[in-house]
Amino acid sequence: SYSDCGSLVFRAADGTELAHDVDTWNTDGVSAVWVNVPETSSATEIVMEWYSAAGVSAVNPASTWAGYRSVWHLSEAGTNAVHADASGNSLALAGQNGTVAAVGVVGNGRTISDISDWGSISAGGQNNGRGLVASGYAAAGSLPAPFTISFWAKHREGADVFFDYLFSRKSGGSAAFCSQLWYYGNEYGNYQHNMQIKSSVDGGTYVVNSASPFPNGEWRYLSFAVGSDSTLDVYENGELRQHIDGFVYTDNQTALSFGNLSSLDDMSWNGEFDEIRVAATKRSAAQVEAEYLAMSDAAYVSFSAVREVDGTAETGLVIILR
Repeated sequence: SYSDCGSLVFRAADGTELAHDVDTWNTDGVSAVWVNVPETSSATEIVMEWYSAAGVSAVNPASTWAGYRSVWHLSEAGTNAVHADASGNSLALAGQNGTVAAVGVVGNGRTISDISDWGSISAGGQNNGRGLVASGYAAAGSLPAPFTISFWAKHREGADVFFDYLFSRKSGGSAAFCSQLWYYGNEYGNYQHNMQIKSSVDGGTYVVNSASPFPNGEWRYLSFAVGSDSTLDVYENGELRQHIDGFVYTDNQTALSFGNLSSLDDMSWNGEFDEIRVAATKRSAAQVEAEYLAMSDAAYVSFSAVREVDGTAETGLVIILR
């Protein structure tokens, strides 16, 4: 485990220690560790040091994710796992009715449904009650604007779309904030898979076109940034896809769910999720792009050779952010 390996320390160029959070620790392979770097620019440098003795520096997930309402890495194993909130706000995300671990973008992800047959989908087979639910968001005042919901999503390869839910604060037929992936077109075979966004009031429905039809079997990073000024910005893979003015959002005291309605009685997401985050601000275009690149572009981060950093740290290296 991480506690058995010794200690890691991350420092800014001036020596200031930076908070970090261990997503996945693998003593015999690749590990994933998140580091809170307050500000980045071209060629920003941080230093990673490690020691053989434990106790030099403690992991601090809550400080790593300051400014977030919830962060779920989805790294927990097992069917219907309960996913811890790394932000320190204790808003757990619980798998329901058969969610299982999957290979994610960063460490583990989560499979909601895995249905290949269009006939079973059209006959209601995808209405299987599966999803991820954060019931803590049903509390009054738990999700006021501004905020940003971001996550990786992948639809099952070779499967058609049947109004699959991405996320929701919606129960049954009530009007609320939610997003679906849906098929759009005039005849079978010419459908495009686009995102449908609904606001918190009846009639507030928007269609957001993807850069290309939402492909089956490929991960995409989606961000929904809601402002306190009745605006919504929708991003796909770090790029602004649509800006919406007059977007009406109310904090409706409904659980926040992913892969289904909050009531778990509609079409489950036929595929996987990974790295779900709820920021307490409307994230800027630059912040959304940086998040996407940090998880998707190997050239965004480069590493020096391992070297002795000083007389205290046994070994270390310099990490350069592009």
